[in-house]
Amino acid sequence: MKVLGIVACGAMLMSFGALAGPTPNTPLLGYKCYTIDAERLGLTREDFFTGRGLPSILEAPEVDAKVVLAPAPLLVYVKWPLEVENGFVAVLYHTDRTGWVARDDIRPLRKPDGTPGGCKLWWGRDGRIMFALDPGVRIWN
Repeated sequence: MKVLGIVACGAMLMSFGALAGPTPNTPLLGYKCYTIDAERLGLTREDFFTGRGLPSILEAPEVDAKVVLAPAPLLVYVKWPLEVENGFVAVLYHTDRTGWVARDDIRPLRKPDGTPGGCKLWWGRDGRIMFALDPGVRIWN
C-alpha cells in the first residue's frame, strides 16, 4: 500500500509540473519567424495597422476550414522544418496551439537590402513566447 501511495504522489507532482508550463528563458525550438507577404498580397502599411487583407489562421490545412485566429499576426512562428500540407503551413499561435496559414501568404524575414534574416524565440516568465529580431531585420520590408 505504501508503494502505491508513493507512486500516486509522484504522479500527482509530475502532473503539477506539467501544468507549470515551459521553463522561462529557454529557447523555443522547432519554429522560425516568418511574416505576412505584404507585397504578394498587395497590402499597404495602413492595411497592416488595420488588419485589412491579412490572412487568417485556420484549424486545418483546408481552404474552408474554421478560422481560429483572424487576422493572423504580422509575425508568425512556423514549424521548422516547414510542415506544408495542401498548400498550407503549420504555425504556432496562442502559445500552445497549432494552426494553418496559406503558404503563399507568408515569407521568411529579411533585412531592407533583401538579405535573409530571422529572430530568436524563447519562453518568457509567464509562459508566453518572446522574440527578438536579428539585427537589421524589420517586419515591413
